[in-house]
Amino acid sequence: MMTLVSNSNLSLNKENQLINHVDLHEVFNNMAEGCYYLNSKMEFVFINKAAEAMIEKPKKELIGVCMWNALPNYVNTDVYHYYNKAYNEQKIQSFETITEYSLIPYEIKVIPDQNGILAIFSNISER
Repeated sequence: MMTLVSNSNLSLNKENQLINHVDLHEVFNNMAEGCYYLNSKMEFVFINKAAEAMIEKPKKELIGVCMWNALPNYVNTDVYHYYNKAYNEQKIQSFETITEYSLIPYEIKVIPDQNGILAIFSNISER
């Protein structure tokens, strides 16, 4: 009996093999953009170096803590609205905002999955 394998399955298998050799934690941690992952309870699970610097709070104070408790000024803001919308609707959200914490304009992209959201943000003050 002959088994047919499509090219798309072959390329996906190759991608899976190659990605196993990439340290995604290191990739995300060394990005110039700030990024963090929040679980379904909006607790910090991961925060990269750039985000830690932009938020101006040490990672050890944030990991395992609900974002809205750690950064209460974000409640009832665009950040709160779009993060919840992304997670609840499972659709990517992109927006620009100026935070009360730093008064710096940021472009934020929120990428949901069933376990939480990945937020990637960058300073756009020099546009």
